[in-house]
Amino acid sequence: MAEQNPIVGTCRTMCPVTEFRFRSKHNLLHSFERARPTHQQTAKNETSDLCVKEFRRSAAGENVSDPRNLRTPETLLQTVNYLFTTILFKEGAQFNFIYDFIFDRLRSVRQDAVIQQLQIVQPMLCIGILERCVRFYVYAAYRAKLQPGLNIELHINTQHTNDCLKTLLLMYKGVGFKFRERVKLHHRLSLVAVHMLLHMQCHDTLCGLLINVPSHWWKQEPLQTVVGVIFAVFHKNYVRAVKLSQKLISEKRNIVLIAFSLSVDALRLDCVKMLCHSHSSKVSSFPAEELPHWLFLNSTSDVTELCMSLGLTCTPTNAIKFSKNDFVTKDIPSARGCNIFQAIGQLSNNEIIGILNFP
Repeated sequence: MAEQNPIVGTCRTMCPVTEFRFRSKHNLLHSFERARPTHQQTAKNETSDLCVKEFRRSAAGENVSDPRNLRTPETLLQTVNYLFTTILFKEGAQFNFIYDFIFDRLRSVRQDAVIQQLQIVQPMLCIGILERCVRFYVYAAYRAKLQPGLNIELHINTQHTNDCLKTLLLMYKGVGFKFRERVKLHHRLSLVAVHMLLHMQCHDTLCGLLINVPSHWWKQEPLQTVVGVIFAVFHKNYVRAVKLSQKLISEKRNIVLIAFSLSVDALRLDCVKMLCHSHSSKVSSFPAEELPHWLFLNSTSDVTELCMSLGLTCTPTNAIKFSKNDFVTKDIPSARGCNIFQAIGQLSNNEIIGILNFP
């Protein structure tokens, strides 16, 4: 139950002065929090302007709700903007290094928001912060799929994504799903679409969304298209699912496409498995040139490579021998040539920042 007099933060910098002094004294500042030294400066060039409050669990004897150490709502939003515009594509830094820093600082932002009960005091600002967090988590999962070598804990990333999405749905419901600005409504529709795509195989979550989200939202894009994709997948109609995904590409529903890309490999696997049961034969084969549109691929060579990795036989004439006995279920690398990945890959760094940072 909410307190009658919620705590109001008074810190107007990205990091409280006391924390900056402590971390600076004990050499605990992150490399992103140090200014680049010039030829006249030493390597230890520290400034509080670059320091961002790190996440800390509450411990005995420590007061995490001290208003002096809690950032104001506007400062929290400013901090998120700074992380995306300045840190996300930091020159010379590897993405897993960047991810760890941003993930921790976003967690701290959310902690400050919870302590101040922003979901009640300033719900629209809190919604804006959580939406930015979700977009970053989804983008990070996409990067991890592209680069399997990245040391990103996807389980934890997914857990935080789901926590934010559940809170957002409750907050949307709390404001009656009413948003004055059309542009902001469009992006809220996109976040619900992302929620659905990330839980495409979870019927309980999908049913919960269908029940809680008002009916007039489902008639608007991109929700209408995403619902069509999910129903097509549910009925094993992968040709229709691919067709509808092209609409998302042409309309540049970028954050929705990024979320959809996380499910493409699982959909490919399900489609091949279905064909192995429906077209299983020792003598007949299936022309590979008919399959790219079923498997979210662009070329016959990608189809044969995928099928062979799943234990199936490909004839010299580019035909696939589907067999439920030969099919091997295993994790497969993302096949090249998928136009969904191509559309996302064409986005510039500034466009990605704009997607993550949009109000």
